[in-house]
Amino acid sequence: MNITFRVSIVFLFASAIGFFLFARQEMGDTTKRYREATEEPLVDFSTVLANMIAAETARTPAIEPLQLATLSSALNSSRQLPAKAQIYQFEKSDIDIRVYVTDERGIVVFDSAGRDVGKDFSQWNDVAQTLQGRYGARSSTDPEHAQGSILYVASPIKIDGRLRGVVTVAKPNQNANRFIGAAKRTTFLVGILCFIAVAVLAISLSQIVTRPIRTLTDYVRKVRDGERISAPRFGSGEISNLAKAFEEMRDALEGRKYVEQYVQTLTHEIKSPLTAIRGAAELLREDPPESQRNIFLGNIQREVGRAQDLVEKLLSLSALQRTKTLEAPELLSIETILEEVKASNSVQLEKKSLRLELNLLDNLSVSGDRFWFTQALQNVLQNAIEFSPPGGTITLEGLREGQNILIKVKDQGPGIPEWALNKVFDSFYSLARPDTKKRSSGLGLTIVSEIISLHDGAVSIANRQGGGAEVTFTIPTNFTELS
Repeated sequence: MNITFRVSIVFLFASAIGFFLFARQEMGDTTKRYREATEEPLVDFSTVLANMIAAETARTPAIEPLQLATLSSALNSSRQLPAKAQIYQFEKSDIDIRVYVTDERGIVVFDSAGRDVGKDFSQWNDVAQTLQGRYGARSSTDPEHAQGSILYVASPIKIDGRLRGVVTVAKPNQNANRFIGAAKRTTFLVGILCFIAVAVLAISLSQIVTRPIRTLTDYVRKVRDGERISAPRFGSGEISNLAKAFEEMRDALEGRKYVEQYVQTLTHEIKSPLTAIRGAAELLREDPPESQRNIFLGNIQREVGRAQDLVEKLLSLSALQRTKTLEAPELLSIETILEEVKASNSVQLEKKSLRLELNLLDNLSVSGDRFWFTQALQNVLQNAIEFSPPGGTITLEGLREGQNILIKVKDQGPGIPEWALNKVFDSFYSLARPDTKKRSSGLGLTIVSEIISLHDGAVSIANRQGGGAEVTFTIPTNFTELS
């Protein structure tokens, strides 16, 4: 399980729990607020009715029972609303309020529903609490309202400070439940939408957080595979410090490894010319004849040149291997560089009577380092000259293939043995030249491979069907055509 997935899952799980707890609390609180909003006006209504009954009864002191004629008339004439009331999305067309009145003993003396007159309600909480001088209310089910409970709120009827009865106003919770259900659905929908938004944000944030880690992981893997690549840049922060630490570790390990390999290689390769020089010097001390002296001096001069060439190529290879990217690449005309390489090798070409043909598309160019790119072509062309037979032809081609530019160097030499094709780019591996039977330092094609790799390209070598060898540079599309 990758870190992006784990971060997203943890974040989403925590968000889901948070939204669940929030939604549960919000829905419970919504129900409570609606109940409060329903009960509060019932308190006002029952108080008004209690005072109205008390006032009517007080005006007829000779009559002992509570006077309820006005209440009865008002409730009977108010069964239907004069017009439908549109309360937002809710349409109200009738009155669902019920009112009943009990005497001081809790016996029902009036019931707007017309079914409980004469019954003893003194055991119900609304009546019992009110008769005891406390706030009386209850919520109970009713056979006529099976879909929900009914809220009962009572107020005392007092005349001259004497408790004469209780008036209770009942309101079904059915309509309130509809409002509560709509509010809960809205809360749930908003919660779902918020969760989706948070989920998208969580995934985006996890991508942002883990992208530098993935980039750094790719960098470490490429370093492990031997690719030349600079450490990614992340600005400042812990990831940036980690990248710098990896870069420093890589440089330290590569430097130590390179020094060991460099010393071993140099020691091995320079041993042969030093041995030849030492032998020639010892023979010269014996004062040989003039003809032999010249031969020995020639040997010394040739071996010194060989050792110097080896050191120079090792230094070039060292500089290349320490270079991770091109610092200031420029636009290079392929035609111009090939013409320069042709001119610099004109003497060697003429000495072996070789023809050099250029076969190029117009306006081919690459982005790169002029010195190193020229050096790569120079090394390959020198190999082609050394392996070509006198009077032969060397062809330099430049073409475009898909998203790449191809540069080919073709000769008419003996080609490369099949067993050596996968070794020619190895350091210090060299084949004997057809003319002299001597071997080079074996670093030329290694340097070529490093240079083309530095240009994000690849180099390959193959035998031609008609004889000879063909070296191909493949440069990707980080180039711009010259106008």
